[in-house]
Amino acid sequence: MAKRWDKNRIKKTYPMMKRSPQWLPDIEAIECEFAIGVTQVISVSTKYQYATPVVTLGGQDNYNVWIDSSTNVGHNRYTFTIKRSAAAASVVQKVHLHVSEAG
Repeated sequence: MAKRWDKNRIKKTYPMMKRSPQWLPDIEAIECEFAIGVTQVISVSTKYQYATPVVTLGGQDNYNVWIDSSTNVGHNRYTFTIKRSAAAASVVQKVHLHVSEAG
């Protein structure tokens, strides 16, 4: 007969050294309105200059939104081309942008 192991009685091992927490850098939250259509160009001014910005985009309504292109215009200014899945005839959608530094 094969030996049976009770998984509830196996000792759980923990690491010897506790890891330090990894803190996120400053994140800026920006809310914009997406006008009628499929493509929207949004110009954003931030508090910080980002060498490599990470942008997270989310929409409120039942549409998929994504960033098609991003451009660093100058000091603390970025231009994002945002697209959505369908052109709505009369819907103005709110879009939330979270901008932070990669790293």
